[in-house]
Parts: sequence; structure tokens; C-alpha cells
Amino acid sequence: MLLPIIAFSQIRYGVKASFNYTNVTKVHWDSEERKAFGVGVFAQIPLNSNNQFFFQPELVYSLQGETDGGEREGTGKVDYFQNYLNIPLMVRAYFSEEENEFFAELGPQLGFLVHQKNKELDETHYGKPATFDLSAGVGVGFSYQRKYEFFARYNYGLVDSYKGYNATGANRTSLATLTLAYVFN
Repeated sequence: MLLPIIAFSQIRYGVKASFNYTNVTKVHWDSEERKAFGVGVFAQIPLNSNNQFFFQPELVYSLQGETDGGEREGTGKVDYFQNYLNIPLMVRAYFSEEENEFFAELGPQLGFLVHQKNKELDETHYGKPATFDLSAGVGVGFSYQRKYEFFARYNYGLVDSYKGYNATGANRTSLATLTLAYVFN
């Protein structure tokens, strides 16, 4: 009976804000990346007793998408922005038990489309964007006092972003983030 209480008390929670650099491969002709932001919350669940390995589920509102430069069609720039509710499920490993330490992380991310800019124009030319995204993520970072963390993460989509659009082969999301996080004790 005491073990679940001890394990629960070791779970740490945090908040994060990120700068996103994102696009969708092989869809829009003159694709330009979208630079935007993301905000979220997370939990760090210990996987061992030495404070080195954690399971880190997150809930992140992420601004993604891209801009079509419009050079091929002479239409000018058009923003194809998608906003997602992402659920990264990362396994994080700190390189030691020290308070100030580097770490690496790896895991899948589930994404749910919640908003789309220029939806009608996008669907007319490229088809309906998928409402679900699955990607693989990898990241590295540094933790100061296991409270303040800075890290970079890259996610690459494993499923097509536009269903039924086969003109150029696989079309996948690409999301690179720089993140600042605060972990509550």
C-alpha cells in the first residue's frame, strides 16, 4: 500500500514553451517553413530508483504547417497552417544522477489536427489533410538543477499528411523545436 504513494510522490510535473520550425514534405510546390510556437504541460515518471530514466508524457498545443511561395502558379504566398494537439510519449535518459546534466530522449508523438488556415483552398488543390498524425521524435538537452531545462527535439511524420495526394510520393510532417521547460518539485 505504501509503494504506490511513494511512486506517485516522485512524479514531477512541468510546463514548457517551444519555438517551432515546421513544414510538410512534398506537397506545396514552393514550400517555405512555418516559424511558430508551442506550449504544453508534461509529467516525468521515474522508471528506476536512481533518478536517471523517466517516461515523459506531454500535452502540447503546437502551431505547424507551411507557406506555399506561389511562384509556380503565380498566386503569391499562401499560408497552409495547421494547429495540432500533440501527445509526445518520450523516454528520457539523463547521462548521470547529477543535478546539472545532459539528457537524450526518444519516442512517438500522436497529433490531432484542431485548426487549419485556408482549409478550402488546401483541400481543392491537395486533398483533405489527415486529422491524425503519428511521428517519431528524438531530442537532446540540458537540465539545470533538474528544474530548468533547455532542449532541441526533431519529429518526423510516419503517416501522410494529405490523404489521397500521391503526386509526389510520401508527404510527411517535419517539426523541429527549441524548448524551455520548468519542472515543479
